Amino acid sequence: MRFSNTLLAAAALLFPALVGASPLSGLKHKFGQVVVVGDSLSDNGNVYRFTNHTWPADPAYYKGRFSNGPVWVEYLARDIGPHAGGAPLIDLAYGGATVNNTRIQGYTGPNSTIPVPSVLDQISAYLKTAKAGEVHSSLFVVTGGANDAFFGLGGAYSPSELAKLVAADLITAAHRLYKAGARHFLIPSPPALQTIPYAQDFSISSQPSLKGFSDTFVSYLRANAIKVGKEATVTIFDQVKAFDSYISEKSKRKGWHVKDACLVGVYGETKTRTLCADPDKFVFWDIYHPTTKTHRYLARRALKALHHNALSEHKH
Repeated sequence: MRFSNTLLAAAALLFPALVGASPLSGLKHKFGQVVVVGDSLSDNGNVYRFTNHTWPADPAYYKGRFSNGPVWVEYLARDIGPHAGGAPLIDLAYGGATVNNTRIQGYTGPNSTIPVPSVLDQISAYLKTAKAGEVHSSLFVVTGGANDAFFGLGGAYSPSELAKLVAADLITAAHRLYKAGARHFLIPSPPALQTIPYAQDFSISSQPSLKGFSDTFVSYLRANAIKVGKEATVTIFDQVKAFDSYISEKSKRKGWHVKDACLVGVYGETKTRTLCADPDKFVFWDIYHPTTKTHRYLARRALKALHHNALSEHKH
């Protein structure tokens, strides 16, 4: 049986880092490249180019990322692949993207007025030029859902209903790649959205809905990831648990900021723009996005999930 629904919490406990081992020594597959579809948590500059270098606008953002350094998929690609330098990264993610624009349109920009390609749109664009051999040997990171919550909650669906619909769309997106020959998938859930500074400081009333959405989303992925395809190797990356664990750990350390953003004011949430002195002591970069140090942590957790999945496959 090639499918294994990997739970990140178990990975952290059952597969500690290997001392002296190469990053992929426990993995059965050496991926030819990493292909990413998703939103701002994975965007390595697509929106910045799409908006003619106007968004994100603040000079403190790193080379068009929605952070102060590389995002987690960039770190992940460096850690895996057939060569010491990591795997080539094809990053198609757009900040502001939803999973399916026919259900909920995604937008970017300072006032969220610029339409962007959805995860399904990103996959369609990729498949127009993809080569069959590359598709089969690639690791596909299929991520999204957070913007569906931001743009869709408060509408016709309850948080749990919306989460199930959007998570099903994400499974459908992965299945579309599967039909084109893809076999290796890493599917992250949205993070614990109720923990971000937007919810903590500026929209406290949204916390229950955001939590309900995030929790239901990851539960749906766990129960339905087999629908990606019977020959697919699917790793579910539980970012809810990853964020909860990281915030819990850092909250116990002196000088750490786990609720507030380092960069404040770029979304109009305050009248003045402020920037912290030490981003490495913050979990969050702005009111929506993590710092690059948090991204590095997420990449390590994702790699552990992939490792644990490889061990589970080996036992079958």
